[in-house]
Amino acid sequence: MKFNIENRRYTGSKAKLSNWILDLMQKECEGDSFLDIFAGTGVIASKSIDLFKKIMVNDFLASNDIIYEGFFGKGAYDIKKVNSFVEKYAELNPDNLPENYFSKHFGGKYISNDDAKIIGFIREDLEFNKKNLNNKEFAILLASLLYSTDKIANTVGHYDAYRMTSPKDKR
Repeated sequence: MKFNIENRRYTGSKAKLSNWILDLMQKECEGDSFLDIFAGTGVIASKSIDLFKKIMVNDFLASNDIIYEGFFGKGAYDIKKVNSFVEKYAELNPDNLPENYFSKHFGGKYISNDDAKIIGFIREDLEFNKKNLNNKEFAILLASLLYSTDKIANTVGHYDAYRMTSPKDKR
């Protein structure tokens, strides 16, 4: 699966405003560098790559920093190594996984119990394998987990509330 930076459900995303913002920047701004303060999803920075020699992104959420590192960070990565993790995770069966922090606290609420067990396992496994990954590889895999979680979450783009799950998920 391929992720585009604008594929996240994120309250306040500037994805729909991006063309207007970029047109304004080109008409009203000078210089060859761009600082995207409170970058959020990083959509504006991503669409600005061809317009500026240097782009800097900033946000106070750690999850956004990981995503920026995965999409924009410098450094080489081994695509075969990254894909080997993805393939391993695609084969996971929640019935064969123990409960974990994520499943105990978020299963049946923001995420189904089964999905929460898988997400929690992957997150713990990534942390355990961090020593076998460089920063870019780790960021790509963790950003992929964040994007995948967002796609299946029982929310509308933020986690202060969730949609009710089915009775099956209330195990």
